[in-house]
Amino acid sequence: MTYIINKTDGSVLTELGDSTIDQVSTDLTLIGKNSSNYGEVFNENLIKLLENFASTSEPTYPITGQIWFDKGDNRLKVYTGTEFRTSGGPIVSSDANTPLTLIQGDLWINNLTNQLWFYDGNETILAGPLYTADQGISGHEVVNLTDVAGNLKTVVKMWANQTLIGIFSKEQFTPSAASALQLTNDGYSGIIRVGFNQSTLAGMKFHVTASKADALVDPSGALKTTTSFVATDASSSMSGQLTIQNPVPLILGNQDSEFRVSYSSFQIVSNRPGQSFLVKVKSGAGTLVEAVSVNAVDQYVGIFNAIPAATLDVGGNAIIDGNLAVSGNITSTWQVKTSAYTAVNGDKIIADTTLGPFSIQLPANPQVGWQISFIDGSTLGWDTNNLTITRDTLSRKINGATSNLVANKEGGAFTLVFTGINRGWVYDKVDPV
Repeated sequence: MTYIINKTDGSVLTELGDSTIDQVSTDLTLIGKNSSNYGEVFNENLIKLLENFASTSEPTYPITGQIWFDKGDNRLKVYTGTEFRTSGGPIVSSDANTPLTLIQGDLWINNLTNQLWFYDGNETILAGPLYTADQGISGHEVVNLTDVAGNLKTVVKMWANQTLIGIFSKEQFTPSAASALQLTNDGYSGIIRVGFNQSTLAGMKFHVTASKADALVDPSGALKTTTSFVATDASSSMSGQLTIQNPVPLILGNQDSEFRVSYSSFQIVSNRPGQSFLVKVKSGAGTLVEAVSVNAVDQYVGIFNAIPAATLDVGGNAIIDGNLAVSGNITSTWQVKTSAYTAVNGDKIIADTTLGPFSIQLPANPQVGWQISFIDGSTLGWDTNNLTITRDTLSRKINGATSNLVANKEGGAFTLVFTGINRGWVYDKVDPV
């Protein structure tokens, strides 16, 4: 009588004829009817089942679901229909690529890189560590340290190829002696501050653009805060010296004016046609006045004269310590005086005594050759209201006399020239006085 041997799923494994033994359909020996020595074979089958075919070599004729104890790995494995897979533990291999037989939930240890992976049904995902064995410790490491008071502190170390880059901390503390020794071995020294603390690695820098910073470090190691810099978008001041090493070091306005320098000159340059140049100062009373006025259109320069009317127009007295050379004619403007006045060299005075007599004092410290001219400009004439020319504070002579000069002729006109201490001021181009 032939035995038909079925699997659990109902499929036929094999057919056994009478008195036959099958040792190739499975790793168990199948026994036909009336087979001799069946007791030994039956008992050996039981032993194989008890020891799960324990061997260093996988069973020769496995069937799906068969369990095998691999004595080489000391692991229990199950046959999937194509291969024996480890049961109840991760797959360990040193393959450079992911094993092709992974199923969802499998763990794979790559003992070439010393990393653990898991398969989610679609792809293998690294569980850790993030770095391979040849890369050394790289990435973040969460560790506990103690401070000098014995309190536990949790920090995050950042590594790259076994080298400490720095430490992140949420609080500041001074490490205990034991923690400080550990940190020194890692490559860090000092207290731990809030935020990122760089290691002792030489040349450490953040090569990024920063939107904010508490301070910058100059080449000497000094900290420079925002108050150390001159703002370009607001009013600012500086207490140090500013050196601009450029032949055009300063440009003002909308490119209107420039400061230029060279080895031979310092220049203030106007780039706008017809633009005047002014130097303003405050008087003793605090009034802003124009000390120097340059009329670019007419090419006039005024000294304390806001609207110059000549190449050089001085709004006041002029003293020249050196020689004065004039290639053209010397002209001066006549000025009307109606009250007491102290004359200066070169004055041309129209003395109007209509309102009453007054005096004009000669200048102090005159130089030889100084001259002053006088003309009667009154309605009634000097004969009605006299003009008195008084000597200076040192009482220098007038026409050799030690008395003041009284002009009392109607329509009088004369010029006084200083000749020195002997005769003092003397007539020149005299009309009746």
